[in-house]
Amino acid sequence: MGEAKRIFIAYSHRDGAMANDLCVHLEAAGFSVWLDTKIQAGDDWIDTIWQAFSQADVILLLLSESSARSEFVKQEIEMAAVRQASGKARLIPISLHGWRGFPVGVTGLDGVPLEWPRGEPFEAIRDRLLQAIDHPEQAVAGVLSNGAPLQPPGAALPAAGATSPDSPYYVKRQADDELAQALASHSGQTILIAGPKQSGKSSLLARAYELSQKDGRQAFYVDFQSLDGVHLESLASCLRAIGRRIEQKAGPGKPLSEYWDEELGAIASLTNFLEREILPKSEGRVAICVDEADRIFSRSWAQDFFSMLRSWHNLRAFERAWAGFTLIVTHSTDPGLWIRSAEQSPFNVGLRLRLDDFNLEQVAGLCGRYDAGLSPVEVEKLFQVTGGQPYLVRLALWEITTRDLTVAELDEKAIDFDGPFADHLASQLVALERNELALLALKDVMDTGSSDDDIAFEWLRWAGLVAGPSRRRGRLRCDLYRRFFTRHFELAPLPARAY
Repeated sequence: MGEAKRIFIAYSHRDGAMANDLCVHLEAAGFSVWLDTKIQAGDDWIDTIWQAFSQADVILLLLSESSARSEFVKQEIEMAAVRQASGKARLIPISLHGWRGFPVGVTGLDGVPLEWPRGEPFEAIRDRLLQAIDHPEQAVAGVLSNGAPLQPPGAALPAAGATSPDSPYYVKRQADDELAQALASHSGQTILIAGPKQSGKSSLLARAYELSQKDGRQAFYVDFQSLDGVHLESLASCLRAIGRRIEQKAGPGKPLSEYWDEELGAIASLTNFLEREILPKSEGRVAICVDEADRIFSRSWAQDFFSMLRSWHNLRAFERAWAGFTLIVTHSTDPGLWIRSAEQSPFNVGLRLRLDDFNLEQVAGLCGRYDAGLSPVEVEKLFQVTGGQPYLVRLALWEITTRDLTVAELDEKAIDFDGPFADHLASQLVALERNELALLALKDVMDTGSSDDDIAFEWLRWAGLVAGPSRRRGRLRCDLYRRFFTRHFELAPLPARAY
């Protein structure tokens, strides 16, 4: 077999039994295997995990229904892909129970995972797995492209991406009614949907997309998370990628290339394509839904991109062809920190919808849809722990209804490294530890209720960690975060700052 390799097993804790089985058999075969059950009490568990991850020669990824919805597993895949590309480690995916879905947003990796059939012992994959570990040139190449962006109608699973408007677990809020009223108009609209991360912006955008189609508009969806890095290198590459996606969805007609003119520039080229090719097909009734606009706020060309959106908004008043054009954009952070000129910004015109977290009544209603059987006192406790954060509420109800946990047990295990929120909390902490200024700002908000750093505070707001009207009046978004980060700073204090 050669020199023993160090193996790291990446998995969702719901697949813990199979991960433990895999660990036992691989250690018996002579490998050095790391599983997060080896973390000791008092350890900084994020640091311990990443130290083991960075030393691994082979990373085994257990793919399942649960891992496909795990934020932390998604980050592990991204890190594993980087290590594999640099030749430092080998990523070997193993499909559990025939599951072929992957975390939302994982792109650019191709290959076929090893299959570990339901109910079969380790021996069912032993020979193929050992061959893959010992002979990487003959092993599977990676993972398939990505998971479905929408939670299927009727599924009670916690949504890692947008929740379908048809789902019985979709919670309507005031913004839904305001959106529906705006889209009922036959004139074009500019609609801005704002809210912290995991507050349901993409779900509301999905509803806008559906309502637009039902009302006879031709709708196009632009998600900046789906654009590769090469598409975001320049304004021209970004607009060409967006134009190509619109072209493919629109169907037969003159291609974008016939409208692209390097002398006129990328903005004029895409605008001409829309005006002469796309708008006439639907008598001007077109809706473009832009998701995750925050991803380009820091790009050097962002000002030009948003100036283009503002110009499309203004064209309704000057060109009849644009009168029925609708633009819908989602964002989390304050655009004013990134866009210098208010006259060139699309974020200070049109209808602005703010998505807040669920209130107690909405949480109670969702508990009923999950048939969780909670008492009013338990519902109130669940609301206190999660703060009404939509993803956390859904995740908590998923854990309660599928693992037969009581709310008291959920609360007791809430910040444990193998607890019900472990993947989510680990994901938040990893992102924070890559942004030292945000980490310092979070500590300031916890200690004083304010931060002196506008950019860092807006990053925290985007990440969904803090809430409040401004950096001067901030707070952690929920009790779960307060408890988790209080413990984290006790275990890993920040160094003293010089003032």
